[in-house]
Amino acid sequence: MNIPSIINTSNIKKQIEFKRLFDQYNVTISFADYDVQEIVASPLEVIVHKASVIGEGILVEDTSLDLEGHQVGIHIKYLLDLIAKPETVGTKAVWTCLMAFAQQGLVYVFEGKVHGTIVPKAGDFEFGFAQYFLPDGTNKTMGQERNDAFNARACCIKNMMERKVAHLMPVMQSFDGYEFQ
Repeated sequence: MNIPSIINTSNIKKQIEFKRLFDQYNVTISFADYDVQEIVASPLEVIVHKASVIGEGILVEDTSLDLEGHQVGIHIKYLLDLIAKPETVGTKAVWTCLMAFAQQGLVYVFEGKVHGTIVPKAGDFEFGFAQYFLPDGTNKTMGQERNDAFNARACCIKNMMERKVAHLMPVMQSFDGYEFQ
């Protein structure tokens, strides 16, 4: 298994974070900007689809935040409206980062997960849900302090560098039966 050094994202904040995280492993990365129409499916199916469509040699990433009692997953726009509501404060949440790449007919999927709670907005770092997500084991939101021990992306990359594959799936050959966003 050869881990690609190209990541498909045009999000500048993600690029900065990826560079910083991969630098810790002395890995130089670059970025691609392929527009992939996502399927409506589970986070695992979405990441396998992305890796299958883009093809070999490029890493793909997808982030989800699952809230107890809510169907949110990868639908971040809905999520941001939801977590800003006072009645959501105290809700248990799981931040998941999946990264994957296709190689020789297989899709290698790596995972990082951080459990936490939704809290009132706190912190200056505006990046998705960071200001509302308080990881278990800390007293600061991800908007107040970017601590890699509580960062699902950092955990995912660590697992990738340690070759800890969460899922090994065949490349998707057909997308029949899937709805596209």
